[in-house]
Amino acid sequence: WQPGDALGVIPTNCPDEVSAVLAGLNCTGEEEVDLPGGKGRLPLREALTRYCDIKNLSPECVAAIVNASTAPEEQQMVATVRADEAAYRGPRELQDVLRDFPSAARSLKPQQLVGMLKTIQARLYSISSSPRSAPDRLTLTVAVLRYELLGRRRKGLCTSYLADRVQVNDRIPIFVQPNLWFHLPQPEEGKSVVMIGAGCGISAFRGFC
Repeated sequence: WQPGDALGVIPTNCPDEVSAVLAGLNCTGEEEVDLPGGKGRLPLREALTRYCDIKNLSPECVAAIVNASTAPEEQQMVATVRADEAAYRGPRELQDVLRDFPSAARSLKPQQLVGMLKTIQARLYSISSSPRSAPDRLTLTVAVLRYELLGRRRKGLCTSYLADRVQVNDRIPIFVQPNLWFHLPQPEEGKSVVMIGAGCGISAFRGFC
């Protein structure tokens, strides 16, 4: 790896957020489910923790939950969602939708839900160190995302994973993502450099320095 490259981190979901989803489904988490693509069979809690994206929902997932709603008191919210699905879905995570439509949540089978959810994707962070100064390690410079929305405190999936849940000496899934177009000139090229951070953050520039 070189400064300018990124480190890919594959996070897991926060246990409290997984528990909130399970409470909305009225499940214990011990229910067995098959992961999509023949990736194995796991307890629901483990599948929601390690594989399922419970933060970023697809339109199809939201539509399936809304269409399963049967309670009269939920029908006004159903109409709101159908009028502008994107506006409804944008600020909401899975636990929010399940909370809005408890009658649908109770009718969802664990396997049906897992089949509708996306897979957790790796997050890429610019490496903020150089092998010239520390050949046996690399560093990330990460701002932890925390905010409040719709009356609930929220946090970024991967930034809170790194800040709150990864402990010293833990082994976590990572990989280096090369960036062929974002490196310093080689010394033999004899070029000077002006670095302008137009929204790219300080991480890569820290590594360059």
